[in-house]
Amino acid sequence: MKTITKFGLVDVISEGKKDIFNFHRTSGRHTYEVVFKKGKAFIKKAYWRYLGFGGQIKGDQGSLWKNFNKEIKKYSN
Repeated sequence: MKTITKFGLVDVISEGKKDIFNFHRTSGRHTYEVVFKKGKAFIKKAYWRYLGFGGQIKGDQGSLWKNFNKEIKKYSN
C-alpha cells in the first residue's frame, strides 16, 4: 500500500520497505530513496533536479546520509 505524506516542502512516499523523500526548492528538488533491509536503512538512490536539468547525487552511504541530514535540518525549522 502506498502512503503519501506532505510536511510543508517535503513529500514522503512510503511503500513497503521503501520511503522516498522529495525536498522541494523554488526551482527544483532533491530526492532520496531510503530502503530498509534487516533492520537497517540504506539510501538506494539520490538525485537532484533543477530547471529541467538533473542528475544522480553520488557518494558512499556516509556522504549520502550526511547530505540527507542537511536537507532534513533545512526543512525542520
